[in-house]
Amino acid sequence: MGRSFAEKDRTKWGQDLLMRYLASSLLLICAVSLHAQANMPDFVTKGLTTYQKTGGKEAMAVWLKGSALETDTTTQMNLTGGLAQLEVVYGKMVGFEPVRTVSVAPSVLRVYVVAKFERGPVFFAFECYRAEKDWIATFIDFNTKSSSILPKDILEGGR
Repeated sequence: MGRSFAEKDRTKWGQDLLMRYLASSLLLICAVSLHAQANMPDFVTKGLTTYQKTGGKEAMAVWLKGSALETDTTTQMNLTGGLAQLEVVYGKMVGFEPVRTVSVAPSVLRVYVVAKFERGPVFFAFECYRAEKDWIATFIDFNTKSSSILPKDILEGGR
């Protein structure tokens, strides 16, 4: 025996509601991602793009330009060496996705990014400071373990 017209109507209504919910959720996720990328200082994006195209040493030059770290050879060697080790294990960087940009203060941002490599993700955190002329990096950290970089609320599904 077939379902009544009212039952079919309720089923269709439920399916429509589910589709609207899924579409709204997808739009929200896209908006959060675009918002995070829109709020990233240019040097972060340029450095990630440079890294993908030409490698870690060139990316470090972009990321550290104008900062106190620019002339710190120990920091540069440690960061560049760490990126080189990542490439041995994870392969070439093939893209990146912004996760979140947090405004700590009007002149300080913390930017979280997932760099996509051939064999897995690498999580980055950039501390950015609004200097007199432009944004600069005051700290860069990266790790293959998400919980070492990303805040707990992101890992628990918060945005």
